[in-house]
Amino acid sequence: MKASAMHKEVIIAAILMVLAWLALPLAAQVTVETYLKKGNEMLKVGNYAQAIADFTEAIKLDPKNIQAYNGRGVAYELEEKFDPAIDDFSKVIEINPQDAAAYLNRGISYRKQGLFDKSIDDFTKALKLDPKMADAYQNRGLAYQGKRDYDPAIADYNKAIELKADNAGAYVNRGLAYGNQGEIEQAIADFTKAIEIDPQIASAYQYRAIAYYGLGRFGQAWSDVRKAKVLGAQLDHDFVEKLRHATEGALEEK
Repeated sequence: MKASAMHKEVIIAAILMVLAWLALPLAAQVTVETYLKKGNEMLKVGNYAQAIADFTEAIKLDPKNIQAYNGRGVAYELEEKFDPAIDDFSKVIEINPQDAAAYLNRGISYRKQGLFDKSIDDFTKALKLDPKMADAYQNRGLAYQGKRDYDPAIADYNKAIELKADNAGAYVNRGLAYGNQGEIEQAIADFTKAIEIDPQIASAYQYRAIAYYGLGRFGQAWSDVRKAKVLGAQLDHDFVEKLRHATEGALEEK
């Protein structure tokens, strides 16, 4: 009887050990999800340092968690720590080469470093994986614009607008490209369209003021300057002074 009782105790202990072992991955997964949730919440409120810490804890528990690497990469990028951001996005691509968002995000970090060719390559890869990714077209347009290659930039903004008609940022960027090519009226049309979509977009008023100034339409330029200031735009002091002198000169001529 004693042997039988001992045998039962051994079996029970073994079962408990197996159950405990099976429960560990589930508990770890819950913890990973908790850190991911916290990290995303910190991203939303702009606490990037804490977001990085949370995503790092998630990675410690699950070293192949794509969401954690991607989230941490975004947090690094928003802190303008581009090298570790690129490392994290590259890790996502290593784990899943079909992740279009990782190519997009890495491309953004390259673009912000002024590495336009590398960024264009990444945006192109993202678009091969997801041909309807409007953000990839818009960011590739920005990269071309950074190279002062305005025709392909405008073509990419056109595509971004085609895929997302209410994309105010794409209209602003296309307007800048037109302006750099000397097509001022077309630039004004794009800035105006951006304002129609989003009346709070300060940059559109700011750039339209510059365009109006270039055409000698000083009254409209001042109207946009005032609106841009109300919306919090940091206007170039030299531009405002040029506009002031030009306006005074025009009044004297009258």
